[in-house]
Amino acid sequence: MVARNVLFTFLSSAGASALSLLTIPVYLHLIGTARFGVLAFVWLIVGYFGLFILGLDKAITNLLAQHRHDPVAARSLFHTALLLNLLTSAAGGLVMYLVGYQLLVRTIGVGNGMRGEFLAAMPWIAASVPLATTTALLTGALEAYERFTSLAYVQFAGTVLFQAVPILVAWQIGPQLTWVVPAAILSRAASSLWMLALLVRIMRLDRRIAVARRWVRPLLSYGGAISITGLVSPILTSLDRLLIGAVLGASAISFYVVPYNLITAVQLVPGSLLRVLFPRLSVAGRAAADTVSTEATLGLAAVLAPLITCGILLANPFFRVWLGAEFAREAFGVPQILLAGAWINCLAWVPVTLLQAQGRPGLVARLHVIELAPFVALVWVGVRYAGLDGAAVATSLRVCVDGVLLFWVSGLGMSVAPPLLWPTLLVAGALAVSLGLAGLSAAHLLLGLLLAGGAFAWSGRQVCTAPAGGTAPLSRFLASVRARGGVGAAPGMAEPPTP
Repeated sequence: MVARNVLFTFLSSAGASALSLLTIPVYLHLIGTARFGVLAFVWLIVGYFGLFILGLDKAITNLLAQHRHDPVAARSLFHTALLLNLLTSAAGGLVMYLVGYQLLVRTIGVGNGMRGEFLAAMPWIAASVPLATTTALLTGALEAYERFTSLAYVQFAGTVLFQAVPILVAWQIGPQLTWVVPAAILSRAASSLWMLALLVRIMRLDRRIAVARRWVRPLLSYGGAISITGLVSPILTSLDRLLIGAVLGASAISFYVVPYNLITAVQLVPGSLLRVLFPRLSVAGRAAADTVSTEATLGLAAVLAPLITCGILLANPFFRVWLGAEFAREAFGVPQILLAGAWINCLAWVPVTLLQAQGRPGLVARLHVIELAPFVALVWVGVRYAGLDGAAVATSLRVCVDGVLLFWVSGLGMSVAPPLLWPTLLVAGALAVSLGLAGLSAAHLLLGLLLAGGAFAWSGRQVCTAPAGGTAPLSRFLASVRARGGVGAAPGMAEPPTP
């Protein structure tokens, strides 16, 4: 069941990401670069307002998983969490309605021609805040019941609606935000209703509302701990786009956010696998957890090294074919630099998971708080003096420093640094070749083939080569993921069956 859940989660997320990328040229054609940039910025701000959920989505997953075999307690817990979410997210929606227009208009400099349609769409944008948090809560409840397969279907279908319906509206009615934004939000509401229908059947919910005060404290206590970490992370991950909009304007956001979103899809690899690894690290002893985390890091590196090396080398011709020569010229340098940062960032998911599973999530939060002020200054200087490339360098530098610090404080640094030196040099070489030898010159092709061949060779060695009497790192990692009882799990800690 673990392997199936990972597979469906990965395929759903990958399919949704691919669909989102495929619709970008259609969006750009129908609504234009400026409107697309504004729309991307709107969803960015709405995502940040999702903090008003106060970590209840994670809290409901944790607590409901413990009480899911008690139908009365489960229904009471769910109703209480839903009520708390509606109260907090309604406050977030009200704040968005009151200050969102001025915040967005002043930040990205929306032109006078779009201000009227933007103002008309503000009630819908405000309503999207409680809708987004409620969707997250319903997702957390389904995960508590381990209905990953059903959730994968719902989320992929929701992405299809979220992408297709606004395009149809822009094509048939008009490209104005007045129409496109409501179409997107109503599409998202349809998938939320589908999730609710699934929970009604799974939990046997009826019209009786069973809110209980005894659940308020554990929900808010657990959710509050998650919120502290979640408060800083969105700032770190969105600050580059915020400052690009403020300094360079809405149109420039498109040339950054498109490659950024494409590269973010690479995180599906560590994200899907480490969701399965987390409970195994939670029950493992420190020595076993460190061993599995080291193997996981090298296993992920074996998958990612050729993917990222080839991605850097092919980024410019890919964007030239996909979105045209003008877009590739304006965005040149951004995807290559961001991909180089993604190499360390994806591997850093392992020490983050290890620290949180072993009861030390505060270390992650403190590191992010420490990084915030220097990152603000770095991004501002980068955007101010080097434009989009400066923002990409600042972002990649931040995630690289963050990754190194996470490996260090988790105690994994000394065990993974020597074997990761060679693929890291290959990624750096690919970046130098891609930026220094633009186009498809003979030198670019020759060096690119050598670097790509080196990445595949290193990856193959991780897959096929093993120490005497042992197994290859990737094989050991996959075996730990497939293990039913978990690495180092105590008796009786095997995965509970799905009811």
